[in-house]
Amino acid sequence: MESFLDKVAEYILRISNGDPGNTCVVTTNRRAGLFLGKKIASKIKEPVWSPDIYAIEDLVWELSGMKKADLAEQLFILYGVYRDSEKEKAESFDLFCKWAPSLLSDFNECDAHLADTKKLFGNLSDIRNIENWSLGQTELTDFQKQYVHFWASIGKWYGGFRNALEKKKLANTGLASRYVAENISSLIPGDKWKKIIFTGFNALTPAEEKMITVLRGAGLAEILWDADRYYLEDKTQEAGKFLRDHRKNLFAAKNGQPQDFIHVEDHLSSSEKKITVAGVARNVSQAKAAAWFIDQVPENIRYSPETAIVLADENLLLPLLNNIPGHGPINITMGFPFRNMPVAGFVNAIFRLHENADRFNIHSREGELKFYHADLERIFRHPYFRSLCANKNIPSELTSFLTRSNSVFCTRSSLEEVLQKKNISSGVPELFLHTWKNVQEAIFAFLRIISELRVAFAGEEENKHVELENIFLLWQLLHRVQTLFSSYTMGQDTKVFRAVLEQQIAAASLPFYGEPLEGLQVMGFLETRTLDFKNVVLLSANENILPAAKNNSTFIIYELRKAFGLPTFHDRDAVTAYNFYRLLQRAENIFITYNTDTDLFGNKEKSRFVTQLLHELPLVNKKVTIHETVFAAGDPEGETVFAPIVIPKDNDVRKKLDAVSQKGFSPSSLNTYLQCALRFYFRYVAHIKESDDVEEIIGDNTMGTIIHRTLEELYKPALGKNLDTAFYTQALVRAEEVCNAAFRREFGSEGSSTGKNLLAKKIALRYVQSFLGKELENSASEKLKLEGLEKELKAVLEINGKKILVTGKADRIDKNDCTVRIIDYKTGKTEWRELRFEETSELKNDILLAKSFQLMTYAWLYKKNNPQTENIISGIISFRNLKEGLMHVQTAAGELPDSAMLDQFGEMLKEIISEILDAGRSFAQTPEVKRCRNCDYKNICGRE
Repeated sequence: MESFLDKVAEYILRISNGDPGNTCVVTTNRRAGLFLGKKIASKIKEPVWSPDIYAIEDLVWELSGMKKADLAEQLFILYGVYRDSEKEKAESFDLFCKWAPSLLSDFNECDAHLADTKKLFGNLSDIRNIENWSLGQTELTDFQKQYVHFWASIGKWYGGFRNALEKKKLANTGLASRYVAENISSLIPGDKWKKIIFTGFNALTPAEEKMITVLRGAGLAEILWDADRYYLEDKTQEAGKFLRDHRKNLFAAKNGQPQDFIHVEDHLSSSEKKITVAGVARNVSQAKAAAWFIDQVPENIRYSPETAIVLADENLLLPLLNNIPGHGPINITMGFPFRNMPVAGFVNAIFRLHENADRFNIHSREGELKFYHADLERIFRHPYFRSLCANKNIPSELTSFLTRSNSVFCTRSSLEEVLQKKNISSGVPELFLHTWKNVQEAIFAFLRIISELRVAFAGEEENKHVELENIFLLWQLLHRVQTLFSSYTMGQDTKVFRAVLEQQIAAASLPFYGEPLEGLQVMGFLETRTLDFKNVVLLSANENILPAAKNNSTFIIYELRKAFGLPTFHDRDAVTAYNFYRLLQRAENIFITYNTDTDLFGNKEKSRFVTQLLHELPLVNKKVTIHETVFAAGDPEGETVFAPIVIPKDNDVRKKLDAVSQKGFSPSSLNTYLQCALRFYFRYVAHIKESDDVEEIIGDNTMGTIIHRTLEELYKPALGKNLDTAFYTQALVRAEEVCNAAFRREFGSEGSSTGKNLLAKKIALRYVQSFLGKELENSASEKLKLEGLEKELKAVLEINGKKILVTGKADRIDKNDCTVRIIDYKTGKTEWRELRFEETSELKNDILLAKSFQLMTYAWLYKKNNPQTENIISGIISFRNLKEGLMHVQTAAGELPDSAMLDQFGEMLKEIISEILDAGRSFAQTPEVKRCRNCDYKNICGRE
């Protein structure tokens, strides 16, 4: 395969008679220039001077003599212009940063495309004025005036911005291009180069086109195109749009003679190609697919520059590197977006911590600022925080303190006190929780954290080179921001600091170092321009990636863009189409993947360029072999297959079961076993529990706990006494006070005073008062005596010679002359069908009868401890169904469980516990998958 750059190298050597030292070559990017230099070196036989090779952008900056202003500096300069123009009406810088980058992009495009900005922005203002015009309206509203003023000011801001840049000898890319284009004749000395050759260009901006036209007119410049007849000659192919325009405009017939248009070839229509297009579920699986394809490439070129993996979505870089077998050199020609690195998330977490603290502005009695628990946890759980801690228990101690105390807001001193109680000495909380008074203090805090991280990473045994690169880059960005704040008057608002630093982070990338001319090439889509590969893997060839989704982040409407020659989404699509076909035109083995995942808007689609390739290319090239497939990473559907989990009862498990037997089997644990034996193992044997979270919005479980505690506290004075009218009257008086105290115990003083929690507190109080009111109504007739509150019930079963404890806790036990009532409070709704059954065996097999199983266990335990008691009612009071009163367990015929039924239930308990303890029966998943929907362990099992 002769590549495009091979042809360029031969052409340069031919026209320079083998001595290219006085030739300048301009390429689309630096990577192309590097490969071209190697191609030229490989074709010469004796030492000669190398040609000057520039990427087009580097040439522009060298000729302009200006210094490049990065985005952050452009924002500072434009804000100065905007603030001077708008005076006291100007928005704050952090709000300005939300729309100003789009305006800067428009300014840059206007200059790069040599637009008449006075006319352009004048027309834009007129159009927006017309939008507010109405025959029946005599005067504009204040909002309309503000709207019209904004659009009328853009042209003035552009002029002020351009003047400010020129005074500082700064420029953006567009302004530098405009300056060079307008002064190209005087900027290039006539004796510096005999020939300037532009190679591999497609969509030239008007500034670039003017540069080339002037130089060609002076006999200095030539252009070498990289075109294929397949898309150049077919006017319906958008990939050839710009090349057709250039051939018509730049290479129009001169003196009746057509000019050469070099190079036009015919690879797509005539050369052999093997193309595989694979739909892949999930992005990570695309990386696995790429690794599979690389294994199919012949070993001698597998890890050579003849093979490339191209990432249309650059976020796939890390998954790709984790999946490619490291059996040869790999050259990464792209930087990884810094915003996707853990350090960027760490910076964001620190900003959120301080900004939310300022926003909530809650202080302790001592005047200390309180920090929001979710922000604290986000930092405590970050791996960088753990690296900072000499004692690795610090993160878990701090996190568990927040959970245990259910602290929605927390002070620095309270966290330090926790560590002191554990005899842990650490200044880490102070490192993050020292409040910032101004930008300089915020920058100093970040620099201090970076310094501590550098020491921590340097002292860790495992490889931390990437993390050290991360924090070094962050250090550079912070110093750049510090320089900007010292150079421009921006005040000391930390929100401005955050906006500027996040702009810097968004624009930065983490570079990879290596030998660029060796190994398997991994690159972004745009970096493939002018480069050719025998084997190509293209990942993420999805619509809205290739081509990119229509970008509406512009202030200039479509009609004006078209009228003034600015790029529209049609132009961007044409550029992407050219790069797509150019990448494939000389390749022989092509593997293209696209993501088939479903998002909110339905299934993701493969790129329309891929669809065109599949349907159109075989019609013109019979040597093309195309295979469409679905790549499966796991089972044939592309999903991961989870093997069944079976836990045998070995010696260790049996010892843990003995401990459970001694502690006691509760109705909850037995119900868990009946639902799923493996769930029982995870929770009660392995003690795997979901991590507790700080509950800032009251959940159902907490609501139940608060109501239970309130009723327990209210009923305590009546323990051993009659529940009469006087008691309930007094309880109703105390209800609000006791309920509020229960809430404070869970949430502190600030946790239940506003929003949803305040509403929940009122609902809980209403439940308690309604319940007490109903009890008061019945107190005269029921004549009840309170026997127990939160009563522990225990009984022993003898199984295979071992004594096994069964336990339960009844919320309330009361009795009258002939009947004992065991009561369980439920804040959820209970229905009668959950409390009725025909045979006791149903309680073992029907999970809908879990509440009946619990109530029967309470009745059995009470009977074992009080065998003389005959009438036992075990039931539920449902606070969402208070009108039903005490809903008790009963047979389908309405009979209460008698002694014989309770004896049968006791035998069933023996069977269940014997099954649990049976060493020959393993713990396994339930076959009823629908039971897994609300299980805490479904992710372990892989069930949904």
